[in-house]
Amino acid sequence: MSYHKIIHDPVHGSIKLDKLAVELLSTPKMQRLNHIKQLGLAHLVFPGANHTRLEHSLGVHYLARRAAHELGLDKDEANVLSSAALLHDVGHGPFSHSLEPWLVKHIGKDHEDIGSELITKGESIPSILESHGVDPQQVAALMSCKERKPTLYDFPQLEFKQEDSKPYLSSLIHGAMDLDQMDYLLRDSHYTGVAHGAIDVERLLLTLEIDDGQLCTHRKGLAAVEGALVARSLMYSAVYFHKTCRIAQIMLARAVENLDSPDHHKVQRYTDCELMEVLKKDEGSRDLADALLNRRLYKSTYHLDWNMLTKEKGERLKSLIPVDERRKWEKGACDAIGVKQGCLFMDIPLPELLLSEPRMSMTFPTIKTEKGKVYMSELSPLASALQKRHVPSYAVMVACPEEFREKAAQRMEGLLFN
Repeated sequence: MSYHKIIHDPVHGSIKLDKLAVELLSTPKMQRLNHIKQLGLAHLVFPGANHTRLEHSLGVHYLARRAAHELGLDKDEANVLSSAALLHDVGHGPFSHSLEPWLVKHIGKDHEDIGSELITKGESIPSILESHGVDPQQVAALMSCKERKPTLYDFPQLEFKQEDSKPYLSSLIHGAMDLDQMDYLLRDSHYTGVAHGAIDVERLLLTLEIDDGQLCTHRKGLAAVEGALVARSLMYSAVYFHKTCRIAQIMLARAVENLDSPDHHKVQRYTDCELMEVLKKDEGSRDLADALLNRRLYKSTYHLDWNMLTKEKGERLKSLIPVDERRKWEKGACDAIGVKQGCLFMDIPLPELLLSEPRMSMTFPTIKTEKGKVYMSELSPLASALQKRHVPSYAVMVACPEEFREKAAQRMEGLLFN
């Protein structure tokens, strides 16, 4: 492959970029990702987590080129795959997944839907792809993972939108253990300093195979896949759904909700800094924005672990999953405790987990053995155990300013479940 630039990446080393990649990276929509943190507000807990969506996109592009080489894909397939890898996050809003539920509610689209539109209907990206003989529709088709049906007790079964003739390409972007996950586990582990994300990427790439049009892993790579699935589960518990990270995200989302007559589409197009500037100037949002900027975070006053969740309590939490129901409960709880409105936030994280990372439900990659292809669960008890492991560890959490924490804690159980 001829290349035009070399970028030095702290995770993968030297990354070679061809002319197509360079032109795509030069577009304003891609450069915008340089101003969106990969982990939203996680730097408030892990100070090193200041890496961006653009860095991650470059990493996935590198892994896509590696996978294309190892799998022997032809030039056209490799270009479609690597373009989808580079562009897969182009539709993200500010602070990455932090505002995804808010955006879906008000715009009716998630970052994948928006990214697909930018790839097929945007100002510059479609023409760049077409000038290099790459069909924007094929690139966009690799990026979407549908449908998401969150439930409280069980992970949903997902249906993936794939090219019918070449489902292995979609699986490399959206699969049980795909290139996107390989990069973010390594990258987020590197920048947060949390060692759980260390995975054997080389072994994962070298043991990928295509069998009857389906992507699978050779039996020799089973241990590497097991390690990656464990890493994913632990990183979600330790980093992505760390309680303090979640509280910061909820504070940000609430600050955006409090904006006076926001233009939802405009908010989606902001960078992190642009959004914070807007929040700082808005009367309804500035207090929360100031608290985030100065790390005066709310504290958990109540949480219920999954192992303490009875069927009755689960049914109660199901009724509170709709945002309007949660807001109604929060208002009533503030009145009951005698604190001002907005001082209590409820977090029921599972629906948002499935929105931001639906692949968490997919614990069974296909393994190729001497006797044919089998689901990983048939070879690995660890895979089955991971599917039963709850991520995050709590079913519900309530947070409030520290000065009200003790007062609120005394009433939470009764207010929630009586």
